[in-house]
Amino acid sequence: IIRILADISLVILLIYVYLRFFKKDEFDTTPCIEGSLIAKLQTAYKLDKVVTGASVALILSLFLRFWSNGHIEVPAFGTRPFIASATIALGVFMIHGVLTKDAQKLEKSILITLITFILWNPISAFRQGVGVGYLLYLVAIIPLGVVYIKRHDAKKVVAEPQPVKQEDTKPEASIKE
Repeated sequence: IIRILADISLVILLIYVYLRFFKKDEFDTTPCIEGSLIAKLQTAYKLDKVVTGASVALILSLFLRFWSNGHIEVPAFGTRPFIASATIALGVFMIHGVLTKDAQKLEKSILITLITFILWNPISAFRQGVGVGYLLYLVAIIPLGVVYIKRHDAKKVVAEPQPVKQEDTKPEASIKE
């Protein structure tokens, strides 16, 4: 019962996050990545290699053997299907953010993706037994954390006013005639 309540509260949280950060004025039925998927991924990779590579690794990790459920290794959908679906959507949002060069949405997507690390933390995962998918998940989440920290620090540096260095000016010597 507790697990069902936790899943329901997670769905409510995801709906809130969607309505708060990603909602549009009108419902848009166009796909967020149009055209050739491979061409769009190549374009995104040229724009931001780290975020695109980590997003693809994040999406792929959820389909591989993630961790053990009893004695059987299952993908992430086997134990937490709602979280896995939301994580895939966040990976797509990150790639879309790179393609549209929308830094604010990209930063929010990365932050929300980093929150999934709390749900799939290494302490409980290594107790249950991890698979290749979880290791790939960790390989994807660590660079995203580094990118988020660097971008957040860069904002602080730009936002802080820089002290203006004033030079001491000496009065000009009177010109002797």
